[in-house]
Amino acid sequence: MLRRRRNPRISLISLKLKNTIHPNHNLKMGLKMAYILSMSEQVKLKAFLAAVLDDYKLGAISQQQAVSGITSLVDALEISDSGKISQMLSEGRKLLRTG
Repeated sequence: MLRRRRNPRISLISLKLKNTIHPNHNLKMGLKMAYILSMSEQVKLKAFLAAVLDDYKLGAISQQQAVSGITSLVDALEISDSGKISQMLSEGRKLLRTG
């Protein structure tokens, strides 16, 4: 009988959902992200992610553009590039559609 190995990432996600891990815990590296979002940045982040998903759903951007935009924002968060973070949160949708 074959046994499936538990994916450690899934178990970390389930722990995060149960609020036993800090919300800024980086699941990939086991470290906290250096940049902590303010409340207004959190609102802008939710709006950015919703806009990216809506644009992809409507066909305004490709899957590659959507993933690229989200990835570049996460990368900026990991290295605490506040200029890039604020640019992506305020102009990210426009940047994705043009480039």
